[in-house]
Amino acid sequence: MPLEIEDTNKLWKAIHSKGRCGGPRKIASDLDILSDFCCSIDSVPDNLLHSKNGRVYHKAGQSIFESEGSYPTGQSIRQISRYAANAMRVTWDLGWPKATAPKDPVQIGNATLNGKWLRLLTLKRDGKATWQELAPGQNLTWQENPPLALVFEREDGVRAEYSYGFDLWRWDFGLGLTNSIPLSIKVAEDNIQILRQVSDLSVAPSEKEEAPTPQAREYRFMATLAWSTPDMDKYTLRAKMQGEAIPLSFDDNGLQLSGLSSGTNSYAIDLSPIPYTCMESDTLLSRLKRFTRQLASLSSEGSVVFSGFSPSCCKEASHCAKHNPTLHWDHQALLTFAAWAKNCLGEGWSLDFQFPAPLVELPSLKYISLPNGFIYDK
Repeated sequence: MPLEIEDTNKLWKAIHSKGRCGGPRKIASDLDILSDFCCSIDSVPDNLLHSKNGRVYHKAGQSIFESEGSYPTGQSIRQISRYAANAMRVTWDLGWPKATAPKDPVQIGNATLNGKWLRLLTLKRDGKATWQELAPGQNLTWQENPPLALVFEREDGVRAEYSYGFDLWRWDFGLGLTNSIPLSIKVAEDNIQILRQVSDLSVAPSEKEEAPTPQAREYRFMATLAWSTPDMDKYTLRAKMQGEAIPLSFDDNGLQLSGLSSGTNSYAIDLSPIPYTCMESDTLLSRLKRFTRQLASLSSEGSVVFSGFSPSCCKEASHCAKHNPTLHWDHQALLTFAAWAKNCLGEGWSLDFQFPAPLVELPSLKYISLPNGFIYDK
């Protein structure tokens, strides 16, 4: 029996399998976009595992899917997928038992994109991006420094985004084993296969050597899927149709709202004066939440546009609860804040961000102003 998640604007739906782990089995608008999103250990996909507590529920304006199960070889896996706007932010917790060596590459978040896909945008870790044409039979692999995001464009204008989470250092480490090809895609006439590995056994040990064994502990990985259709354009920020926005200044105490004329409901906040710009910074996040709460208390409706910063890689250790420089990307933290802020402001408000190229090409950012698409908690 399927567990369906459908946003209230009928722009898309996601289908998970009740009683099974992982997924979604499908993301679709008018036509299927993605299918068979899964993890695999020793060639056993997680959709064959019985889920102890597979369920879907709404919280803080998001729809959330949870499942957990165990592999025959002893590994446990838990998945939490958070849906808002046109994106899914997913977290996997993989429990690895003692003295257990994988026989095949361990894959986390493989996916199939359905249809004929014409071109691909690759967003690199230095912030640069390039488009390239795709053709059936083409195989692409990334052996070192995989890109932050891949954006595929289909012949009907649909786009699918496949992004890493904030935890780049975790993906680079994987399971601590050899991982020569962490990311690859295979292009066919009617689909694209995406394979993402956290271990690689392409170099088999000799008979005198022991098979490589991951350290027994829990491994966490995070990722983002997003999608867009041409129909989404008419649902984007209403502020663009409400005239010029009023710039708001701020200081350490928050937004300076005194003196605003009555009836003013469209605002713009330029964050460029803030010296710290990583959304994984607790200081920045606290400030943005304070701004949002002030706007929510000001009026029950309006619009606000944030500008002056954009997602990028950062190595500040404290953002990851580490002591040494740790590579991370704050794209996912921005999506998390946007979902929270839209729920905090309520349905009467519109929220958007201004991003420079090439970030505006990512569906998750281009359509970040879409309503969360689910019931707002009261």
